[in-house]
Amino acid sequence: MADFFGSTARDPSLFTAQVKDVQNLAGRLNSISGFAEEDLAEDDRIIIGQVPSNAVLNSLGQVFFDAFGALVTLDLGLEKTVGGVTTTEAAALVSAEDVSSAGTVNAMKAVVIENKSLPVWDHMTGFTEDPGGMINVVATLAGANPAAVTLAWEILFAER
Repeated sequence: MADFFGSTARDPSLFTAQVKDVQNLAGRLNSISGFAEEDLAEDDRIIIGQVPSNAVLNSLGQVFFDAFGALVTLDLGLEKTVGGVTTTEAAALVSAEDVSSAGTVNAMKAVVIENKSLPVWDHMTGFTEDPGGMINVVATLAGANPAAVTLAWEILFAER
């Protein structure tokens, strides 16, 4: 399994010093990731970027994608490491979206209406209170190796 990083994500292996989390003002997470044919395999993660744990996602966010080919699906989820333990909700935002042909999907498609105003950390079953800091927004693919593709993301949020 390989990790790929979107244009707004930090690859932690590139930093030798401890990187401190920075709280962002209300805003957007824009990311564009292009992949050559056979770059991506099943269960590879694409780390889109980070949002503050207390952020509330805006339901106008979108995921744009090229045609991945037959039998490929996309999950969009959340991931946070606290005290060396990583909690992942792989499909917290989008679950098993068919990306066999080009299209667009709402970045909160899997979130039920009554939960759309909850802070990001509350979309993760592993937390009973805000863990603080930043939470990764992560995409995962399932299915056959896709063709050469481009993914674009616009995740909108506001801090509570």
